[in-house]
Amino acid sequence: MKIRSIAVNQFKKFTTPTCLDDIGDGLNVVVGPNEMGKSTLLDALRAALFEKYSSKAQPIAALQNDRNQAAPVVELAFEVDDGIYRIRKRFVKKPYARLFCPDGRKLEGDEAEETLRKLLGFDEPGKTGAKPETLGMWNVLWVQQGQSFGALDLPDSARSNLHSALESEVGEVLGGRRGRAVPEAVDRQLSELVTSTGKPRGNYKDLIEEVETLRSDIEGLQTRRSDLSNTLEELEAAQETLARLSSRELDQKNKEELEAARSRHGELAKLESRIEAATTDVELKKRNLEQAEQALSERRALKMQIMTDEKAVEAAKEKLDEVREKDQELRKRVEGLRKGARKAEDAVIKADNAVSMARRVLTAVQRDGRIRELQERYKKAHEAENKQMAAQQGAAAILAGPSRDRRPRRCVGVLR
Repeated sequence: MKIRSIAVNQFKKFTTPTCLDDIGDGLNVVVGPNEMGKSTLLDALRAALFEKYSSKAQPIAALQNDRNQAAPVVELAFEVDDGIYRIRKRFVKKPYARLFCPDGRKLEGDEAEETLRKLLGFDEPGKTGAKPETLGMWNVLWVQQGQSFGALDLPDSARSNLHSALESEVGEVLGGRRGRAVPEAVDRQLSELVTSTGKPRGNYKDLIEEVETLRSDIEGLQTRRSDLSNTLEELEAAQETLARLSSRELDQKNKEELEAARSRHGELAKLESRIEAATTDVELKKRNLEQAEQALSERRALKMQIMTDEKAVEAAKEKLDEVREKDQELRKRVEGLRKGARKAEDAVIKADNAVSMARRVLTAVQRDGRIRELQERYKKAHEAENKQMAAQQGAAAILAGPSRDRRPRRCVGVLR
């Protein structure tokens, strides 16, 4: 089989359509910096060939892009004896598999998967995805990242096919009993160095531990070397300082610099005092300004209050004039009521003398009603008079002040 091109979209880190084509015969090398997606392309190649499109296994779900969780798509073109095939698979969401054959046929779904397995000679993957035992001979040629230096996990079918191929090529020298003994001896010696799971043991494990110990010792020695280097640097600096202090010329220069520094320090202290005094003066002026602004605001408020009070006094004067006019009207009405009351009393007396007892009783009842009416009117007049007096007293207090008493005299009339 010869791979001709591979294209991916939404496959792991590839969020946009990416294609690697023009793959020719012989050795093809894909180069680039780390994290460019070289291993991802190998994963896409493995998925297109050996993984089932409808699988829900965890390795298949891991093919999705972490950011958008879109459905991963991969398309592979490969050439065999009868021509170029193209297999296109979509995983996880709305999965499908489509195989385009050289004779123009287009196979889909399980039929496409089955044809691909028969064409390349591997078994159907299990529920957990493709494994070495399902890949057959392809597992011998397929090396994943991080497994270059590990032992090959050869299934029995691949091992048998490999032995058969070796026997057919080199005969009994490598393919017979002696040939089979070679990998057995290799496995035996390898089992003395690593476990079945690939963990080191025996002399190999001891050497690894010794290497780790030596590395730890080297790190300690490097730390000590760094500490000694720092100590030597500090010693050299101290020696330079000692030589400088022992020199008289340097001592005199240091004294002059010290005096200059003291002089600058004194000037700086004076400047700081002046700055502090200026700051205090500014704060004091700020407080005075705030107090002046507050006093001005209070004066404005007081002026507004005086204007409001003046308007209230003017309104009170107008109200007083109205009360005086009403007082005159009420006085006239009271006087009229008093005259009417006198006339009514005279009429009652005359009526009492002219009519019979019954008539007088009736007249008396009528008179009582009239009297009550007059009393009610008198009561209202009396209340009006009291209101008038209260208004006059308030006006007198406003106009004359507390020293003058201009209270109006009460005029109380008596009804008989």
